[in-house]
Amino acid sequence: MNNVSRNLCALLLGWIFLPGTASAVDRGLDIYWTDVEGGAATLIVTPSGESILIDSGNPGGRDPERIRKTSAEIAGLKKIDHYVTTHFHTDHFGGAAELAALIPIGTVYDNGLPDSDPDGRPDGAFWRRASKPYREFKADKRTVLLPGNAIPLKQASGSPTLTLRCVAAKQNFIPAPAGAGTNPLCDRA
Repeated sequence: MNNVSRNLCALLLGWIFLPGTASAVDRGLDIYWTDVEGGAATLIVTPSGESILIDSGNPGGRDPERIRKTSAEIAGLKKIDHYVTTHFHTDHFGGAAELAALIPIGTVYDNGLPDSDPDGRPDGAFWRRASKPYREFKADKRTVLLPGNAIPLKQASGSPTLTLRCVAAKQNFIPAPAGAGTNPLCDRA
C-alpha cells in the first residue's frame, strides 16, 4: 500500500469514527447503576438520548453527587428528563432535592407523596422533616404514576419502540396478560 492509499484509508477511518457522528439507530439502550447506601440509583438513557433516573439515594451530598457524576460526566447528560421514585423510604427519595440542585430534573413520577410516615412512626415530625425537601424541589412537572400508566418516551427513528410502564403502585397491580400462568410462590406469605 503506498502513502496516498494509507493516508486516504486513515482519513476515511477517522471520518467514520468521529465522535458525535453516530445516529440514533447506532445508539443502544444504556443502563447505569450507581451505588447508593441501601439501594441503587438506576439511570436509563434511551436510543433517542432521553434519560430516566429511578431513585435518588439518601440526602447528605454523597449519593446525589455520585448520581450527578454518572449522569453528567459518564452519560453526558445536561438534564434528567424523567425521575421516578419507587417508594418513600429515605434511601430511595432522599437525595432528589440535592440532585435537582446539581442537574435539572424534568418530570417527577411517584405514587403520591403520603401525608403521614409510610413506615407508621407515630411522631410525624420525622416524616415532615424528611419529606419537605422532596415536596419542594424544583422540577418541570410532577405526576402520580398508577398501575398501567406509561412514561411518555421519545422514539428514535429506526429503533424498536421503547415503552416504560408502571406495573404496580401501592400494592395494586395491572392485570396479568391473557394466558399468563400463575406463580405458585405468590400464594406464600
